[in-house]
Amino acid sequence: IRGRVLGAEGKPAPDTKVTLDGPLVGPRAEETTDNGGNFAFNKLLPGSYTVLARPKPVTPAKELADNRNEAVPTYFPSAIERAQAVPVIVRAGADASGNQIQLRSLPVYRVRGVVVDDAGKPAARTTVSLHSREAEPGNGDVSMMNLGGARSWIPSVGLGPAVATTVTDSQGAFEFSSVHEGDWLLRAESEWGYIEETKRDIQGVGKQAVSVSRKDVTDIGIRLITNFNLPLTVDIEDAPGGVGPSSAGPGRVNVVLVPVDGGPEVWGMPPNRNENPIMDRTYPGEYRVIAQTFRPGFYVASVDYAGRPVSDQPVEIESGAQPLHVVLRNHAGRVRGVIEK
Repeated sequence: IRGRVLGAEGKPAPDTKVTLDGPLVGPRAEETTDNGGNFAFNKLLPGSYTVLARPKPVTPAKELADNRNEAVPTYFPSAIERAQAVPVIVRAGADASGNQIQLRSLPVYRVRGVVVDDAGKPAARTTVSLHSREAEPGNGDVSMMNLGGARSWIPSVGLGPAVATTVTDSQGAFEFSSVHEGDWLLRAESEWGYIEETKRDIQGVGKQAVSVSRKDVTDIGIRLITNFNLPLTVDIEDAPGGVGPSSAGPGRVNVVLVPVDGGPEVWGMPPNRNENPIMDRTYPGEYRVIAQTFRPGFYVASVDYAGRPVSDQPVEIESGAQPLHVVLRNHAGRVRGVIEK
């Protein structure tokens, strides 16, 4: 994908961050425009990509005046909201060139707040990201993940890339100095830590919706919550009958929780032993559940959480001992074919 970014006045916009969102494998997802405003992404898979240009920051926040207009993050070709972006299509063996993004200039405002940990103390060195809330599930994007030896394509259910990021100071305070009107989601993620007593990696995450309209928003509070252990059980339906635990044989099951509001996926891979595994990096929230098995002759028959069936709709997962339960069934059918160049 090649193209150029122009400023609001129509001149080339150097030092602009350009981000791709799509079926990336390998290359960087962000590039910086050169002096002519040009950018290029190489070695991409065929597919649909959303392209976002983020202008170079202007002056320090303390020097910014009120009632000002600035160039704001803009989607190809000149859209403010992600839902209005035109996708760039990359076809096999062909470049997608000539993609010009015209930055928009709009009134901008400050968004300030404080992040605290689960004990209510200021959370320093916490990354806070700003996301548009216009992205909706099923917008046609896909994400890629490797489950075992298989590459899986999952319909996008969360937010796109952050339009801006910052880090809290020693008092847990953060500020975004140039936010245009609209509905936004703030996500906060602390650095990872380790508890020796429990042998656990821990991280705090938090989120807060905010609406910006004609004035600064300066009273935002985000409280971090720490990851918990989600029990994961797998039963295998053995021939000729009955359901047994995963210890009856190699389960070979991968389970992924994909957060609806963005953020990292949660992974679970039951071991091949008589032991119930846990998904130790789970946070309370709304997820889509993806389960796959690579055990020959078996398929995922059902998934339930806290005794409730899990379908293709998001499920609300809460902190506690309620398990995520997967049932495998034998006599899976086979699909055979030939792949030609």
